Amino acid sequence: ALSSAASDVYKRQGRISMAREDGKGNIWFGTEGNGLLCHNAGTDKIVQYWLEGKGRHYSDNIIKSICIAGDTIMCGNWRGEVYLYSIKKNSFTLYKAYERNNVLYIYRDSRQNWWVSIQDYGVVCIGDDSIKFPSSNFIQEIRPGILVFATQKEGLYIYDLKRGQVRSVGSEELGMSKDLSISVTSFYQDTDRNLWLTTENSGVLVLDGNWKLKQRFLEPERGYSDKLYFVAEQKKGKYWIVGAHKLYLLDYACLLYTSPSPRDRQKS
Repeated sequence: ALSSAASDVYKRQGRISMAREDGKGNIWFGTEGNGLLCHNAGTDKIVQYWLEGKGRHYSDNIIKSICIAGDTIMCGNWRGEVYLYSIKKNSFTLYKAYERNNVLYIYRDSRQNWWVSIQDYGVVCIGDDSIKFPSSNFIQEIRPGILVFATQKEGLYIYDLKRGQVRSVGSEELGMSKDLSISVTSFYQDTDRNLWLTTENSGVLVLDGNWKLKQRFLEPERGYSDKLYFVAEQKKGKYWIVGAHKLYLLDYACLLYTSPSPRDRQKS
């Protein structure tokens, strides 16, 4: 059952775009129209924080991405504007304005660099205009100094922070047509350092530690058409895969799905 506080979130939020936990265990939600919401871990209460001011209204509070670092929450909206919210001061400050497109993702790496992904514009490193990557749905430092970008059209980009080296892993490197656009929505690194990629149009791709394709699941060629968004490992060898319309459970050891291929169902 939902607690009263959780129920309140669902009543007030409109739509939640992202959730992050701060250093005190509070959960912050970016919402599409209601600014920031914070669930206080101590009081179990929800507090709303609006981007206010003259002429401000609902559309100014459509927050698409958030990232927390200490007292600061960096927020990106649907217009390509990036704001810094101070938890202590309870105030928003406009930090940067890009082209009028969604801020897809914000990330802070181990070297304290801020990375901002803007739809149809690219990923920028704040403070270093010489670095730019294709627009990405997800960014993560999978091990110290190695940043991985899940791009909207070009597969993966890997960036070595120390050496400044860039590597891409696109459709050709993955044994597919070089003209195929691969939209990676997210990725997950398992305990064996395999990287599980979810995609909008190519199923699940599993890469080994050398960025080589190891295995592929839920392929469109086998009749699967679902856009896939997340992978979660329940325990070693069992993976939940979240699609736009279905939830899949994969037993990696047995290489079995809980649901058969659509084409297999048609044959039976």
